Amino acid sequence: FSGANISTIAIEVPITRITSDGKPAAASANPVIGMYASTARQKVRVLPQPGAATLHNGPWVQVSRMANPLVNELIINTPAKDSWNATEPENEAQFQAFYTNPVIATALELVYGVPVVPINRPGAGMAIGTDSVVKAKKDGYTILLTPNAAVISARILNPESVTYDPLKDLTPLGLTTRTPILLAVREDAPYRTFGEMVEFSKKNPGKVRVGTVGTGSVGHLNLEMINTLTGANLTMVPFKGGAPGITALLGGHIEGGAFSLGALSSHVKGGAVRGMVVSNSFPGYPDIPTLTKLGYRQNLLGVWLAFFAPAGVPADVTKTLAGAIEKVARDPAIAAKLVSFGILQDYAPPERLVTEIREEHRTVEELAKKAGLVK
Repeated sequence: FSGANISTIAIEVPITRITSDGKPAAASANPVIGMYASTARQKVRVLPQPGAATLHNGPWVQVSRMANPLVNELIINTPAKDSWNATEPENEAQFQAFYTNPVIATALELVYGVPVVPINRPGAGMAIGTDSVVKAKKDGYTILLTPNAAVISARILNPESVTYDPLKDLTPLGLTTRTPILLAVREDAPYRTFGEMVEFSKKNPGKVRVGTVGTGSVGHLNLEMINTLTGANLTMVPFKGGAPGITALLGGHIEGGAFSLGALSSHVKGGAVRGMVVSNSFPGYPDIPTLTKLGYRQNLLGVWLAFFAPAGVPADVTKTLAGAIEKVARDPAIAAKLVSFGILQDYAPPERLVTEIREEHRTVEELAKKAGLVK
């Protein structure tokens, strides 16, 4: 199977998982097929051979090297502190990646019919993982799944660590999911609505302290946005992760918290905290508004995940990759799995992803300057 020029192989093996219309079968259907896929790095299609003799009660099969790419390396940007097996995600991007990536990788395997190997490469504000894909071979075998921080805020807040331009050095393949960011307060707070909280903060400077996962985080930028739009003068309190921030909120050490909806959902449902405003409307929380629903010109920033390939991947390969990703990102079964974690399936095609990157880059740059994070 190591011959580079092999295009078709007839193998006498019993195949038990094969569709009558010749659609791709999972590589796990036969260990020989799986070995061929991993060795030749090509997509494998198993077809029944009409009229062929059988061996061990199975049909002859034809294994064809396809023009379509086999994704066998999915580089995942997760700002994990220790490892992929961390049990408590510490920030919004990690929260989404922790719950989303295994589901997405498994779904891609089913679409491609071959194994997809997730490789977590944290570090340098997620620049290491992104840069490895930028420098990968332009063959479609290695792609990137990353939160927006790696392609937007990292370039603005940590330019010394980021040498790439996502719109020049990467090929957008599609946005898959979003994690809404929720601004919540304790249930016993003297204000019941977002507007009341803003007015209270204006009249009581420094009395509404809001926790975030750290300086420069999406929560921090959202507080800067709220203060800019409303003049509320909310006070940002940075924590080293979402867990200690939420603990402080529940204990009454701060008045509010800007964390992922998934991390706060049990406390909202349990009545310990109350949602004031959220970055994206979410099923099951009809009473928590977005800023635009309240009449403001823009919504809070959220966290999203998107796929990218290296720039320069052939157009036919890009089309195949984008099509497979769209199929996975629109799968209602996947949406049902993710919504319980506070993650919203919200597919956006490559062209819309490009527009969102540009618009969000401008927003984050403006907010970072107002917050004194950059000059």
